[in-house]
Amino acid sequence: MSGDLSGDLSLALPALDSGWEWHSFRTDGGTATDREDFVRLEVLEAP
Repeated sequence: MSGDLSGDLSLALPALDSGWEWHSFRTDGGTATDREDFVRLEVLEAP
């Protein structure tokens, strides 16, 4: 994770097994006008 809040957010997340990593996402709108956003991901096994 990276960005202004990455340090604070990582403290609240559970520890991951070796080979796994967390990713965070930020949307383009504010919560007052943009209550929902969707993220499409493709997860691939690392070579």
